[in-house]
Amino acid sequence: MPRSGPPTYTYTLPPIYIAVPGTTITAAQHNEPLEDIASTFNSVQPIVWGGTGASNAAAALAALGGASLTASNTFTASQTIRMSDDGAGAGPLLTLDRLSATPAASDILGEVVFSGRDSGAGTQTYGLIGADIVDPTAASEDGRLFLQSVIAGTLATRAYVGAGIYSPNATLGDGGADTINYPTYLLNGVNTFPSGFLYGCTIANNAADAANDIDFAAGKCADSTNVSIAACTAKTKQLDANWAAGTNAGMRYSGAAIANTTYHLYAVWKPGGVDQDYYADPSAVPATVLAHLQAEVGGSAYAYVRRVGSIVRSGGAIRAFVQDGDRFMWNVTSLPADVAQTTTKTKALTAMTLPSGVRVRGLFRLAIAVTTGSSQNENVLVYDGANANIAAEGFFFRTATTDTIFYTDVEQFTNTSAQVYVEITGNPSTLNTTSVSTAGWVDTRGRLG
Repeated sequence: MPRSGPPTYTYTLPPIYIAVPGTTITAAQHNEPLEDIASTFNSVQPIVWGGTGASNAAAALAALGGASLTASNTFTASQTIRMSDDGAGAGPLLTLDRLSATPAASDILGEVVFSGRDSGAGTQTYGLIGADIVDPTAASEDGRLFLQSVIAGTLATRAYVGAGIYSPNATLGDGGADTINYPTYLLNGVNTFPSGFLYGCTIANNAADAANDIDFAAGKCADSTNVSIAACTAKTKQLDANWAAGTNAGMRYSGAAIANTTYHLYAVWKPGGVDQDYYADPSAVPATVLAHLQAEVGGSAYAYVRRVGSIVRSGGAIRAFVQDGDRFMWNVTSLPADVAQTTTKTKALTAMTLPSGVRVRGLFRLAIAVTTGSSQNENVLVYDGANANIAAEGFFFRTATTDTIFYTDVEQFTNTSAQVYVEITGNPSTLNTTSVSTAGWVDTRGRLG
């Protein structure tokens, strides 16, 4: 049954169908055209004849250039899903449904992938949005979204959205409803936590081995560069052993033998605030301390340090102290005098019983013990150890003629060698003993800068 070509595609009956007047109509003239028509319309029709050229719906859709429901499709134009509905309900909906008979935690339910080309004409996934199962338990299911992007050629998850929003590197993960948990928060490129942020992380002599061990309390702090923040856990560390990770392990820099000196104590951690620990080093320079730590066995991955306190070892033991916030006091029944004399003293740098390597505000007791028969006037002054011109702290003694002790407490900054300028003027005598003793110190531990 022939058809003409474009543009009409006209159907033409076979010549045999024509009947001639006065002649007998044969079966072929009747049957053959009808059979031909039946065969034509019962067969697959080409698209140009008004058909699809296919015998099933999927093949017909493909022949007509439509999206397949059972095979991958490639679209060469932007697509729109539109729903005509004036109601308040959601729509249109695009549902990704993973039909699994054995759902389990970490099953990825689907991903929307954003890909493009790189400079080498290769196909690259630049980002994706996905969802996975956290807990498939019926009636208490948990799920989360995740966002991935490619940085330096590596595709990785940058954020999770569960009950809260959190980083894959955040300690404790999902903080719960209405929380954001990230190791670092920036506001216009600047950390949102205060410079030198420090909470807790106090130190104390260990009761079982006060001569060698320090107890660290839990807390939270920013590193010395104000780039990272970590939650610190309570641990006991040993000064008489080389550093090793974990509680009841060594904390001392292994590059130097233990000595009677000042040790600076640091909270340390790896990127993301993980594997937080503590380290003791004679150096007060964070960059030096970090280099020492990274050279330790098991220390190469550490990236951040923060000084949380300083201790003094003398006579083969850590000096006993008590900490209250930024205030440290020597835990002694009587204060040993750093200065004790019965004559005048020219203003001069004087070493005090305090941590060296850092500048602290020393807490000093000035005293004069007067013996009967003495009657003298004296001035005792303590100047800033880094600047002898800074206004002095001190007091004036007008001594009595009977046995008397006069004293007062003053504060003054040291230099990094644990020194202050001390001056005694007036009319001291052998009947008077003038002393300057160290009661303790105030150390902000980088909290203010």
